Amino acid sequence: MVTNFFLAFLLVITGSMHVNAQKSSQPAVSNKAKPSTATRGFTLHLGPSVTYYQGGSTRSFDTFETDRLSWQVNGMLGYGFNKNNANRSNILGIFGTGGYTTQRVLNQMLTDQSLVVADLATSKYYNFYQVEGGMLIAEILRLSTGVGVQHYATTSTGDEQLYYVSSTAGLSFALGSSVNWVFDVNFIHGRDFNNTVIRASTGLSIAF
Repeated sequence: MVTNFFLAFLLVITGSMHVNAQKSSQPAVSNKAKPSTATRGFTLHLGPSVTYYQGGSTRSFDTFETDRLSWQVNGMLGYGFNKNNANRSNILGIFGTGGYTTQRVLNQMLTDQSLVVADLATSKYYNFYQVEGGMLIAEILRLSTGVGVQHYATTSTGDEQLYYVSSTAGLSFALGSSVNWVFDVNFIHGRDFNNTVIRASTGLSIAF
């Protein structure tokens, strides 16, 4: 009886060792989900920015004048695709900007274009609008181009506009799951603008 119990014990131990050996020989399976490589979808971004009118490229970049500052609101409606391993997509988008230009900046803008407006109406703000199409590469690098309009007024004819081509290069840095800090450099050129001028901006962009 003792012999039979001993043989049964050996069989149990041997069987258990055999099962464990089979389990250990199988490759480990990670519970981590692999990042998607083809995520697609629409996204909307909105946010405010402070702008600085630099002017022509010949103007020194080591000077800063507070009266060249103003504000704008940025928006982007985009379609993201091909999300990479860093969970970032390339986004094809339409970029819109609406803001204001101070009278000091508008006067400098006209001077940079050698445009003379003798009867410019006095105003605290002159609105401008821009619409561009382009791409946000890996949700970091923005490259886009489009059109813009700068509004102003004269005492003799009322509302007037300056039309231009608007091109932007920018960087976007994630501060959280839905908030980004953006830095853009806007190049204003063409149409009513004889010379290229630069307007830089920085602010927040919130994804919805």
